[in-house]
Amino acid sequence: MRVLRTPDPRMYTCTSLRMVLEIDGPAIIQSNAFTSYVANKRFSFDGNQFTTAPANVVANTRLTIIGIDSTLPHLRGRIVRRVATQRAEQSHSQAEAITRSMTEQELCQRIDADFDARIVELN
Repeated sequence: MRVLRTPDPRMYTCTSLRMVLEIDGPAIIQSNAFTSYVANKRFSFDGNQFTTAPANVVANTRLTIIGIDSTLPHLRGRIVRRVATQRAEQSHSQAEAITRSMTEQELCQRIDADFDARIVELN
């Protein structure tokens, strides 16, 4: 993961790269998901203790298919690869949206857990 400071000193922009291997029946689809995101989390101090609000992540994901294969041999395998290629192209934008949403949720959970543990130490 790469982290860069944004012009706003309270926010950071980050990038994440993950490999996705999806096996659906005899079709195997390999892809890379490159996600850039901006995350922020608000916290406050009331004089006695720190409190936090849930993290917020805005992400942009680019999904690239790097390979389509089949568990079946010969002619049946070629048919599976052809059909899987067509279906992967048709559902590409939906797959990007799902990957983006899952990444946003995962990042929010990780940020909340990390910061909340640190806040507990400070209180």
